[in-house]
Amino acid sequence: MNNTAQINFLLFLADSNLILAQRNGEWCGHGPVLEQDIAITNITLDVLGQGRNFYAYAAELIGNTDEDKLAYFRTEREFKNLLLCE
Repeated sequence: MNNTAQINFLLFLADSNLILAQRNGEWCGHGPVLEQDIAITNITLDVLGQGRNFYAYAAELIGNTDEDKLAYFRTEREFKNLLLCE
């Protein structure tokens, strides 16, 4: 796999995890039982952490950027997330 394909795949995984974490985060505080609410929140934090690792690795391969720029300073058309996550 060449570098461009690897970076695109990493951004696909990272973007999907970021969007999924944001959507799951909307459920924080709305669970039917406290245990379930805490469980959903912890799963959301795990998914966000996975996305952060993917962004960090992609930034390392790209060079001259960091994970925050990849996650938050791109236009909506530059995201490569799985549409099911939206």
